[in-house]
Amino acid sequence: MNPSNWRFWGLAGLMGILSVLTGCASVSQGLNQPIRIDVLSPTG
Repeated sequence: MNPSNWRFWGLAGLMGILSVLTGCASVSQGLNQPIRIDVLSPTG
C-alpha cells in the first residue's frame, strides 16, 4: 500500500474517533441545557 492510502485511512479513522467523542460530550449533559442571551441597547 502506498503512503497516500495510509494517510487517507489514518485521517478517516481520526475523524471518526473525534466525531464519536464530541457526540458523547453533548449527549452526556442531558437533553436540556440552559442558554443565556444578553441584549444591549445602542447606548450600552
